[in-house]
Amino acid sequence: MYKKTLINRDEIDYYIKKYKHSSKILKKLKFLSLISCGYSVSRASELIGITRSSGYSWLRSFESHGIESFLNSKKRGRPPKAIIDLSDIDVSKYTLAELSNEIKKGIILFILEGIL
Repeated sequence: MYKKTLINRDEIDYYIKKYKHSSKILKKLKFLSLISCGYSVSRASELIGITRSSGYSWLRSFESHGIESFLNSKKRGRPPKAIIDLSDIDVSKYTLAELSNEIKKGIILFILEGIL
C-alpha cells in the first residue's frame, strides 16, 4: 500500500473541473485519488483499467514532475504507421498487382528516407 498522501481532495476537485472534457486526464486523476485513499497501485490500476506497470509509471511521473506535467504528459507509445498518398498515382493505368508493387516501393522508399 502506498502511504504518502499525493494530492488532497480539493486539488483533485479543482483539476476535475479544469479538465472535465478530457477522459484521459480524468482517468489519471481517479488513479491519484485512489492511491491517496490508500489503495495499492495494483488495485487502483485494476479499478481504472490500466496495467500495474502503467500505474507505477504514472506514480513515478507524478512524483518526479508534479501534477500539471503529469496530467499533460504526451503518450510515448508506438508511432502511427505511415500513410501513403495515392492521389498522385493514376490507378487506372495499373493492374491490382502492379499497384500493390507501387505501394510496396513507396513504403520501402519512405523507410529508407527515414534512415538516410
